[in-house]
Amino acid sequence: MLPRDDFSVATEIYVNDEHLPVLIAESSLEKGALPALADQIINTLYVHQGLRLYCCMICPVDSLPRTWRNGKKLVNPLLCRKGLEEGRLKVSYLKFNLERSIKNIPMGEDTVGGIWSESE
Repeated sequence: MLPRDDFSVATEIYVNDEHLPVLIAESSLEKGALPALADQIINTLYVHQGLRLYCCMICPVDSLPRTWRNGKKLVNPLLCRKGLEEGRLKVSYLKFNLERSIKNIPMGEDTVGGIWSESE
């Protein structure tokens, strides 16, 4: 997974009346290896924890906002979420996992009077 010197933080965002989990990670891997890393993170969290990530964001090392806590500089989840919502994070790779995470997408045949029907 992630090397020992890299950090990650899990947070959530509010989309379409749902709170969806997001993982933001730092990685020093080259850009070609990031898609495989994002897939591995998404699948590992799903298989072992049952967590269906909405988004996996990978940033360069030392780019996530940090604050001092207990004498150490640690990644701050609240500042990461604000940075994600405002588009202020430096992103190396971004992967969305829509088919597993969003539950209120209409599926199946459209019946009469459904949301895709012509209005009368």
